[in-house]
Amino acid sequence: GSALQLERIIRAATARSALLSYGWYGCFCGIGGSGTPVDATDRCCQAHDCCYRRLREGSCSP
Repeated sequence: GSALQLERIIRAATARSALLSYGWYGCFCGIGGSGTPVDATDRCCQAHDCCYRRLREGSCSP
């Protein structure tokens, strides 16, 4: 799953651009991420970040 694939999934599900709608949303949507997720959408972004971190580093515990 690339960022482009995630964009396509979000656009198909919501008819909105992930970057424009969620690029600066909450604590984990967009570039980087830290702190406590603000809601279910932000937790989804945290899980996505964790998945990529797991691929890069081999571990993650949100």
